[in-house]
Amino acid sequence: MTAWPTPLVRKLAEPPPATASPSPEPLRAVRPEANYAGNDDRPILFLHIPKTAGTSFLLMLQNLFGESRMMRLTMDEPRIDQRVETLIRTRLQSLACINGHVPFRVFAHHMEHFRGFTLLRNPVARVLSLYRFLRRRKDPSAFNIAADTSLDAFLDDRRPDLFLQTNNGMCRMLSNNERLTNDDALNSSPIDNDPSVLDDALETLYRFDFGLVEQMEQTRQLVCKLWNLPFIPDEVVVNTTDEADSPITSAQLLRIVEMNKLDIALYERAAGLFHERMLYRVASNTTLDGVVFQPELDVPISLSDIPGRQGFYEYEPVGFAWLNSHVPARVYFRAPANSVRIVLHFYLLTADFPVEATTLRLNGIKLSHEVLQRDQAWVALQSAPVPLQSGINTLAIEPLYYLPARHVDRNSADDRYLSLALATITFLP
Repeated sequence: MTAWPTPLVRKLAEPPPATASPSPEPLRAVRPEANYAGNDDRPILFLHIPKTAGTSFLLMLQNLFGESRMMRLTMDEPRIDQRVETLIRTRLQSLACINGHVPFRVFAHHMEHFRGFTLLRNPVARVLSLYRFLRRRKDPSAFNIAADTSLDAFLDDRRPDLFLQTNNGMCRMLSNNERLTNDDALNSSPIDNDPSVLDDALETLYRFDFGLVEQMEQTRQLVCKLWNLPFIPDEVVVNTTDEADSPITSAQLLRIVEMNKLDIALYERAAGLFHERMLYRVASNTTLDGVVFQPELDVPISLSDIPGRQGFYEYEPVGFAWLNSHVPARVYFRAPANSVRIVLHFYLLTADFPVEATTLRLNGIKLSHEVLQRDQAWVALQSAPVPLQSGINTLAIEPLYYLPARHVDRNSADDRYLSLALATITFLP
């Protein structure tokens, strides 16, 4: 009998400067035939602008590609520019997505290797979300603020990491000008009335695909077209903040507007561009590589290596991912044989969780199954032999119910509702 580890429920914590043109040309109209390539197998570069629902979108990408084909970069890595160059030379072919809170300038000279994507959010809502998020965060390594910090004190904060996000943070992240995103930015001339900064950020948007947080359903539809996916990715909202605990006065609202004039102009132009792309974008001719699972027979596959899945939380180091209580868990796969038995290895929230009552459906048809192996909270379910269709098959997993994580640990900061965590899938002849 396999000896499985016994994990605890995870506790949540959470080049020279470019020279702007002195007389920038007027904003050009969208030309879909010029802005989009029909076939493109380059990895996605997800430029994660803080507090733009990027954590939720990143979870969607992890489900789509599998964690083993994702790489996260951070600006606190030494010699980040050299790291990117090395990555391009040695690992690019094995990756589906590179992501991180890294400004565009780091990738600006390498975009021939990537497909750029980012998310934008209403600038006022973004700054307020950052304020609420940092007040409740407990990570001592982050640029945190005390839980009782006032909004005015937050907006007065001049620590570089914070200042660069509360003062036109989206334009700074999308700029190819190093002075806008380094620590000296505080001592540089104000950028509020500099149209070249806005033009620089807009130029990046013309090179990128992007979505809008306030229109996430349409963003998911656009992603489906861009990458020719066989399904529209689920919207899974995580890392949200409560608006009710921090009312805002009119004076504070005007102050945030004054501090983010360029971002407001950027968002206004981006909204129009987004709608034009939704109208004119034609679906790609080929499906993005590696977004549908192609299993081999008799090979247990870790969930971290399984693309084309929906309805799972982030893959955890202990070796599994919990089913998400908000959306149904599904795995899209191509048939490795005409018929198979499917073996699923689960970790249970509690050792007595009724895993045998879990419903498995293949292409909508309920499967019969049995408990193949049980070792405390680890269980293997095996389906009866089942025929597969020639195209894409869909396996759905429906547990009997979900329980709050605090049911297991009253002191847990994990506010999710959990049931089963999937570790591996095996297809047997």
